[in-house]
Formats: sequence, structure tokens, C-alpha cells
Amino acid sequence: MKEMAEKAILIVDDDESTCRTLTLIFQKKGFHVLTAVTGEEAMNLIQTKQFSVALLDIKLPDMEGLDLVTAFKTMDPDMGIIMVTAYASLETAIQALTEGASAYITKPLNMDAVISAVQETLEKQDLLTEKRSAQKKLKESEKKYRFLVESLQEGIWLLEKDDNTSFVNLPVAEMLGYPLDEIQQKPFTEFLEESCIQSYRKYLASQKEKALSRTGVLTKKEEVTFLRKDGSFLYTLLGISPIYGEDNTYQGAIATIQDISELKQTEIALRKSEEKFRTLVEQASDGIVIIQESMVKYVNPRMGEITGYLPEEMIGTPFLKYIHPEDLSRISAWYESKEEGERVLLPNETLLTHKNGEKMYVEFTGGPITFQENPAELIIIRDVTERKHMEKRTRRLLDQQIAINQMGLALGETKDLEIIYHTIYEHVKEMMDVDAFIISFFDRENQLINAGYVITRGRVRNRYDYPPIPLEEEGHGTQSRVIHTGCPLYISDYRKAMEKTQTEYNIAEDGTISEGPPPPEERDESTNSALLVPMKVAGETMGVLQVQSSHVDAYSQDDIDLLSSLANVAAVAIQNVKLYDEIQQELKEREKIQKELQKAHDDLLDLTHNLEKKVEKRTVELKKAHEFKSEFLADMSHELKTPLNAIISFTDILLTEIEGPLTEIQKSDLELIKESGVDLLAMVNSILDLSKIEAGMLELHLQPVDVIQAVVTVVSPIEVSATQKGLILTTDLPQKLPPAMADEERLKQILRNLIGNAIKFTQEGTITVGAREDKDLVFWVKDTGIGIPHREQARIFERFQQAGNRQGGSGLGLSVVKELVELHGGKIWVESEPGKGSSFFFTIPKASGR
Repeated sequence: MKEMAEKAILIVDDDESTCRTLTLIFQKKGFHVLTAVTGEEAMNLIQTKQFSVALLDIKLPDMEGLDLVTAFKTMDPDMGIIMVTAYASLETAIQALTEGASAYITKPLNMDAVISAVQETLEKQDLLTEKRSAQKKLKESEKKYRFLVESLQEGIWLLEKDDNTSFVNLPVAEMLGYPLDEIQQKPFTEFLEESCIQSYRKYLASQKEKALSRTGVLTKKEEVTFLRKDGSFLYTLLGISPIYGEDNTYQGAIATIQDISELKQTEIALRKSEEKFRTLVEQASDGIVIIQESMVKYVNPRMGEITGYLPEEMIGTPFLKYIHPEDLSRISAWYESKEEGERVLLPNETLLTHKNGEKMYVEFTGGPITFQENPAELIIIRDVTERKHMEKRTRRLLDQQIAINQMGLALGETKDLEIIYHTIYEHVKEMMDVDAFIISFFDRENQLINAGYVITRGRVRNRYDYPPIPLEEEGHGTQSRVIHTGCPLYISDYRKAMEKTQTEYNIAEDGTISEGPPPPEERDESTNSALLVPMKVAGETMGVLQVQSSHVDAYSQDDIDLLSSLANVAAVAIQNVKLYDEIQQELKEREKIQKELQKAHDDLLDLTHNLEKKVEKRTVELKKAHEFKSEFLADMSHELKTPLNAIISFTDILLTEIEGPLTEIQKSDLELIKESGVDLLAMVNSILDLSKIEAGMLELHLQPVDVIQAVVTVVSPIEVSATQKGLILTTDLPQKLPPAMADEERLKQILRNLIGNAIKFTQEGTITVGAREDKDLVFWVKDTGIGIPHREQARIFERFQQAGNRQGGSGLGLSVVKELVELHGGKIWVESEPGKGSSFFFTIPKASGR
């Protein structure tokens, strides 16, 4: 609070005793005090002097104190006015406050209350002054500040003794979001947040007690939360001043409300921001460390994960403790430069030492901050160890790829396999440790592994001195394992592995080769590690490339990857050369064959020319013969049908015994004559039909045909002959079928031929004739006869063909049936099992399908 000595106060009261008392009190408090006992005297002083606060008695000899309030506010709107009177009423208080008074105090005076009222009035003036100053500054620096401080508008709420509302000003309504008339005459507590109701009542009770006892500071305020009309919270500072009548009865209270929602929301936002920042820092994917005077003051959990230390282990320790020795001097120099006040940048990349002693690559970012009111350095540390290793590996892989490409170019310049083998060896030797180099090829046909190129102890060996190695079963033999799996095989303990193999060859110093490992006294243990990789072309292993070293664990995963890539490039180059050689040999053979073919072609042209002339001549002869045959068969069939019909007719007459009784021998002979005549007539009809079909003269008269009627018409007359043979002839027909698009007589002919065949080759049992609707109409004739062997079913529809176990007939019936079915646009087939009967099926299009 500002010193009161800077303030001037005017006391207007017709009670000289009150004026003297107040003058002494406020002079001791450092105020410059002037007094007036009349309104006129006060008006003269206010016109010549400037006062911060005026204490006005509401009753003066020459005018009402309320009139002075209006006059004073007109002359100096910022002046604080406190009304003092022995005659208090709620209406007087409301009028005084409405006219512009800051507070209302009743006599006898409680000096603490008077001083508090003056103090609060001055504080409000100070706030108003500061507010105006801030507004001026904000307007002057509008680009820097976007938030403008608005006038402090304090809400005034007058309560009746039953706690109902008698008056609120506009700021209260605006704060709560209610129209003024919706607040009037409603209980004050109706607008309070539920949890604040009890605290408000306790606060009001304490203020009443202080007012009655004339003790305590009535203007003390408490935080109270209201409920706005929209249901949101309104955070305020609430001040309660009880009002008592002359008989010390409680008349009501004046409540002042100051909206502190923005402050509260700022506090909440700040709290959330701090929580969010703390969460971000604690859960950050990068390490965060605060260093002050070279000591670690704070680390987040991630920093502990990066270094392997617990955060509490690091706090309070020198930060340089965690710098790797390789970078210690550089980071120390940076610290020294910082302490000397130089502006030096934080090193970007640094090496740290993990708790387990490993070297770690990290990136530093950050800068100076204030920590616990002292300068500090905030450093964000990102672990890039894996990235660094990956970069090194990428560079190494790039170098290897360049080497592979160079080898590929070198291999493409020659077609000599020996040069290719040695080129591969030279490139491999440059990139890894090689004491022995072996290329083997897999003979898949003979299941053998053959040596292709061998270098040991710097000398090229004769591959033909190495016997082929049989491909061993899976899990045995180093080269066999690679061929079986198609994967690289790295042997760090080569000698121990060799003792388990079934086949090994020992090469002596003089170059002689013997099977089995060398004897212990001759073993130099020169190979301690070996790496074998498959040589693949189009995913198929064609061989094995092997390198050996005298050093223990000589090869890394990068070496395995590199040798695998080299082996595949080598395999393609070798395969290309082999294919090239094969192609060259094939071209030579083709050239020789081409010459032979050309000669044969020339000879064939001559022969073909002669044959074409003979074929042309023979074709003309055959055509004439065929036409003659067709005419002859047609004429002959026609000539034969007349006597055959006569023979059959007269035989039937004789069998009726019209001409007299017949003996059994005569009847048998006549039956034989009739049967032979019928067979011969059927054969003649078949020959006639085939002749017409071959000549293209057979015409079909297609029309809708009632399928059920056609089947019944065919079956009924044949049923007698079937019964005479002891067979059962039945039909399998649905109640309704769509009509067939067919030549009705030819359809019946097809059915008669199939039923006749069934009767002929069925000795006992049943013959079933049926039809059903499918995409087309499907007809069938099923019997329980002797059946047809599978090998003969395909040819029974050929002319003059019969199944081997069938006797009698010309072999033309089924051929004619097939031709008639196909002329209708259908198809025919048979299903049969020897001894179980046969089923003949054929299809005829539906009339609706046409």
C-alpha cells in the first residue's frame, strides 16, 4: 500500500468533536487533513483543493450530505466519498451508493472501520490509477500486447434481511448472464455454487458479528463461486457489509462482487500448463538435463535410460563425469569459455560414457535458462548411437556394393571360366581375410559336389585331383548343409566341425591329396574359421563359395552379407559363360543340322510335289467311288426293302395259321425268317440313313414335340416283345416336361434303336426309358444287361463297330443314332460297367430355348 502521507482528506461534519478526533487520527496516519462544518464551506474547499477522500456527514446545517456527493463527483469523479451518519437506513445507504459514495459508515464510529474504509477507497483509486496507466501503455505498445485492460467494474448487490435481492447493478447481471429482472427479489444463495453456500453463510455471520461489536475489518473479502445462467462458473471476490437500523436490528447487507474468473482461469491454465510441461519433460523421448555451475541439477527419466544411471544417481554429480574421454577436453573447453563469459555455441555432437562403459553418440541442443532464480544450462540430449552405427554400416555397405559392381564389370569382360574364377578370388581377397578359397558346383542329377576352383596356401590346385563328394543327408557335411538349406554357414571352430564330417580331403605340401583329415603330427591347424555361402541363380543353388582363415572368428555378419552378394554375382557370371559355351556349341550343331535339313527339305519338296499329284489323282478317283457307293447303297437299299417287307408280312400271316396249323419246327423256322428279315430291314434303313447323312440329303422337320407322348408312343408297342423275352420295360417320366424342338419321327427312331439294343443285349431284368429337364432335355435308356468294357465305350458310336462281348447286328444302329442326335444339336454318351448294365444318355434342345 502507498504511504498515506501522499494523500489529502476532507472531513465534513457539523460535530466539531468528530472533526477533531478524525483530524488527529488521520494526521497521525500521514494525511493532510482539512475540515468543514457546513456544505458551503466544503464546496469552497473542493473548488480550490484536491482531495483523495472525503468523509461526509449525511446531515449538515445548510444542506443534505447526499447533495454534496453529487456535487463532489461532478467536480472530481475520482474522489473517494465515505458517508458517515448516526441515522442509517437501507434507503439512505442505497441512495448514497447510487450517487457515487464508496462506503457507508454509521455512528458511533468504529475507527478501525473508518480507517479500513479509507484504506479500501485509496486502494481502489490506486488500482484505477494503475489501470489507466496500463491502458495507456498497452495502447502505445499495441503490437507487443494484444490484451487490453478494461475498466474495473465492480458488482453491487443489495440484500434484504431475508437474504432476497433488492438491487443489483448492471455489472452483476452481465457477470451472471441474467437480465436484471430475473435477479430481483430472488435469494442471494440461489445464484451461488452449492459448495459455497455454507461458507457464504459463515462469512456473513462473522461480518454481522464484527459489525455489531464494532471490531474487525468489515471489508475483508473471500473467494466465492457463482453459477452463471449457462451453467458455467463465475469466480469472484465477495465483500459483505451488513446494514443495521437505529435499534441495532439487521436490515440487510451490501455485497460487492469483483470478477476474478480470468485470474482463476489463468491459474487453472497455468497449473495445467505446468502439469503438461512436467508430463512432456518426464515422458520426452529425448534426455533433458539442467546443469548449474557444472553440476547436474535435474534429469528426466529418459536421460537415465540413455546413460544407464538412475536420475537420483546423476543429480548432484559433475556433468563432465558422463562425457566420454575422447570428448572430455572439448566439452571442458566449452565450459571454461562459458565461465569466462564468452558466447560459445553448445557442441552439436558429443560422446557420452554409458554406465556399462560403452561409448555413446549423442546430439546436444539447448541453451541458457534461469533455474531456481539462478543461471543454468538446459541441454536436450538425443541418443544417436544406433543412427551412427547405421551410417557406418551404410557407408560400409556402399563400399561393398561398389566392390560388387566392380567385380561384376570385371567378370563381364571375359568368357574364360578360369579367368572368372581367379577374378572372383582377387576381389574377395581384397575385402576379407582369405587363406583358402574354394568354388564347388552341385551336380543335381548325380547328387555330387564337384570342385570347380581351389586355392590354398596361395597356390591354385588342380580341381580334378579332388574327388566328387556325395551329397550327404540333411544336417551333415558343411557343403551339403549349405546346398540343402540354401543359407550361409559360418564355422568359427572349423577343426571341431571337420571331425564330424563324413568326408574331408587332406592336401599335403607337395600337392598330393588323400581322403580323410591329416594325421595329428602333420596337422598345422591353419584353418580356424570358415565361411560358406550358396551360389544361386534364379533362386536355385548351383554351388558353394567357401573362404577359410587361420584367424579365430575372422568373419562378421557384414562379411557374410558381402560374400553372399559376391557369390550370387559370381554365380550369374559363371552361369552366363557356361550358357554362352553351350549356346556356341548348340549353334555349331544347329548350323550342321540346318544344312542337313536344307538338303532334306529340298528332297522333300520333290517328293511332296510327286505325292501331291498322286493324291490329287487318287482324291478324284475316291470321290467318284464314294458317290457311286452312296448311289449304289441307296438303290440297293430301296430295292431290298420291297421284298423284305413282303417276306416279313407273309411270315406274320403264316404265323397266324390262317392257311392251316403249323408244327413247332415250322413255327420256329418262320420266327427265324421273320427275325432275320427285320434285322436285315433295319440294316437297310440304317444304310439308307447314313447314305443320306453323308450326302447331306437328310432333312429334319423341327417342331415342338410332346416328350412324354413321344416316349410312351415308342415304348408301348415294344413292350410286348420285351415281355416275350422276360424283360420289364418301364418309363421314368415326370408329370410335366417342356416340349422338345425336334423331328418327331427321328426322335422316335433314336429311342427305338436304343431300346432295341437294350432288349437285344439284356437277358433278364429291367429296361428303363426316361427324360428330365436340364439346360436341354435329357433322355436315357438304362438296362441291366451285360454292360460294355471301358476301353470299348469310346468307339461303339463308330460305324460297323460293336462291343467285343455283344453279338449280332450290323454295328450301324448307334452310328445312325449319334448322327441324328448331333443333327438336332444334342450330344450322346454312355455310362456302363461290365456285368452291371449300360445307360445311354442323349440331349435334345427345348422348344423354348430356340
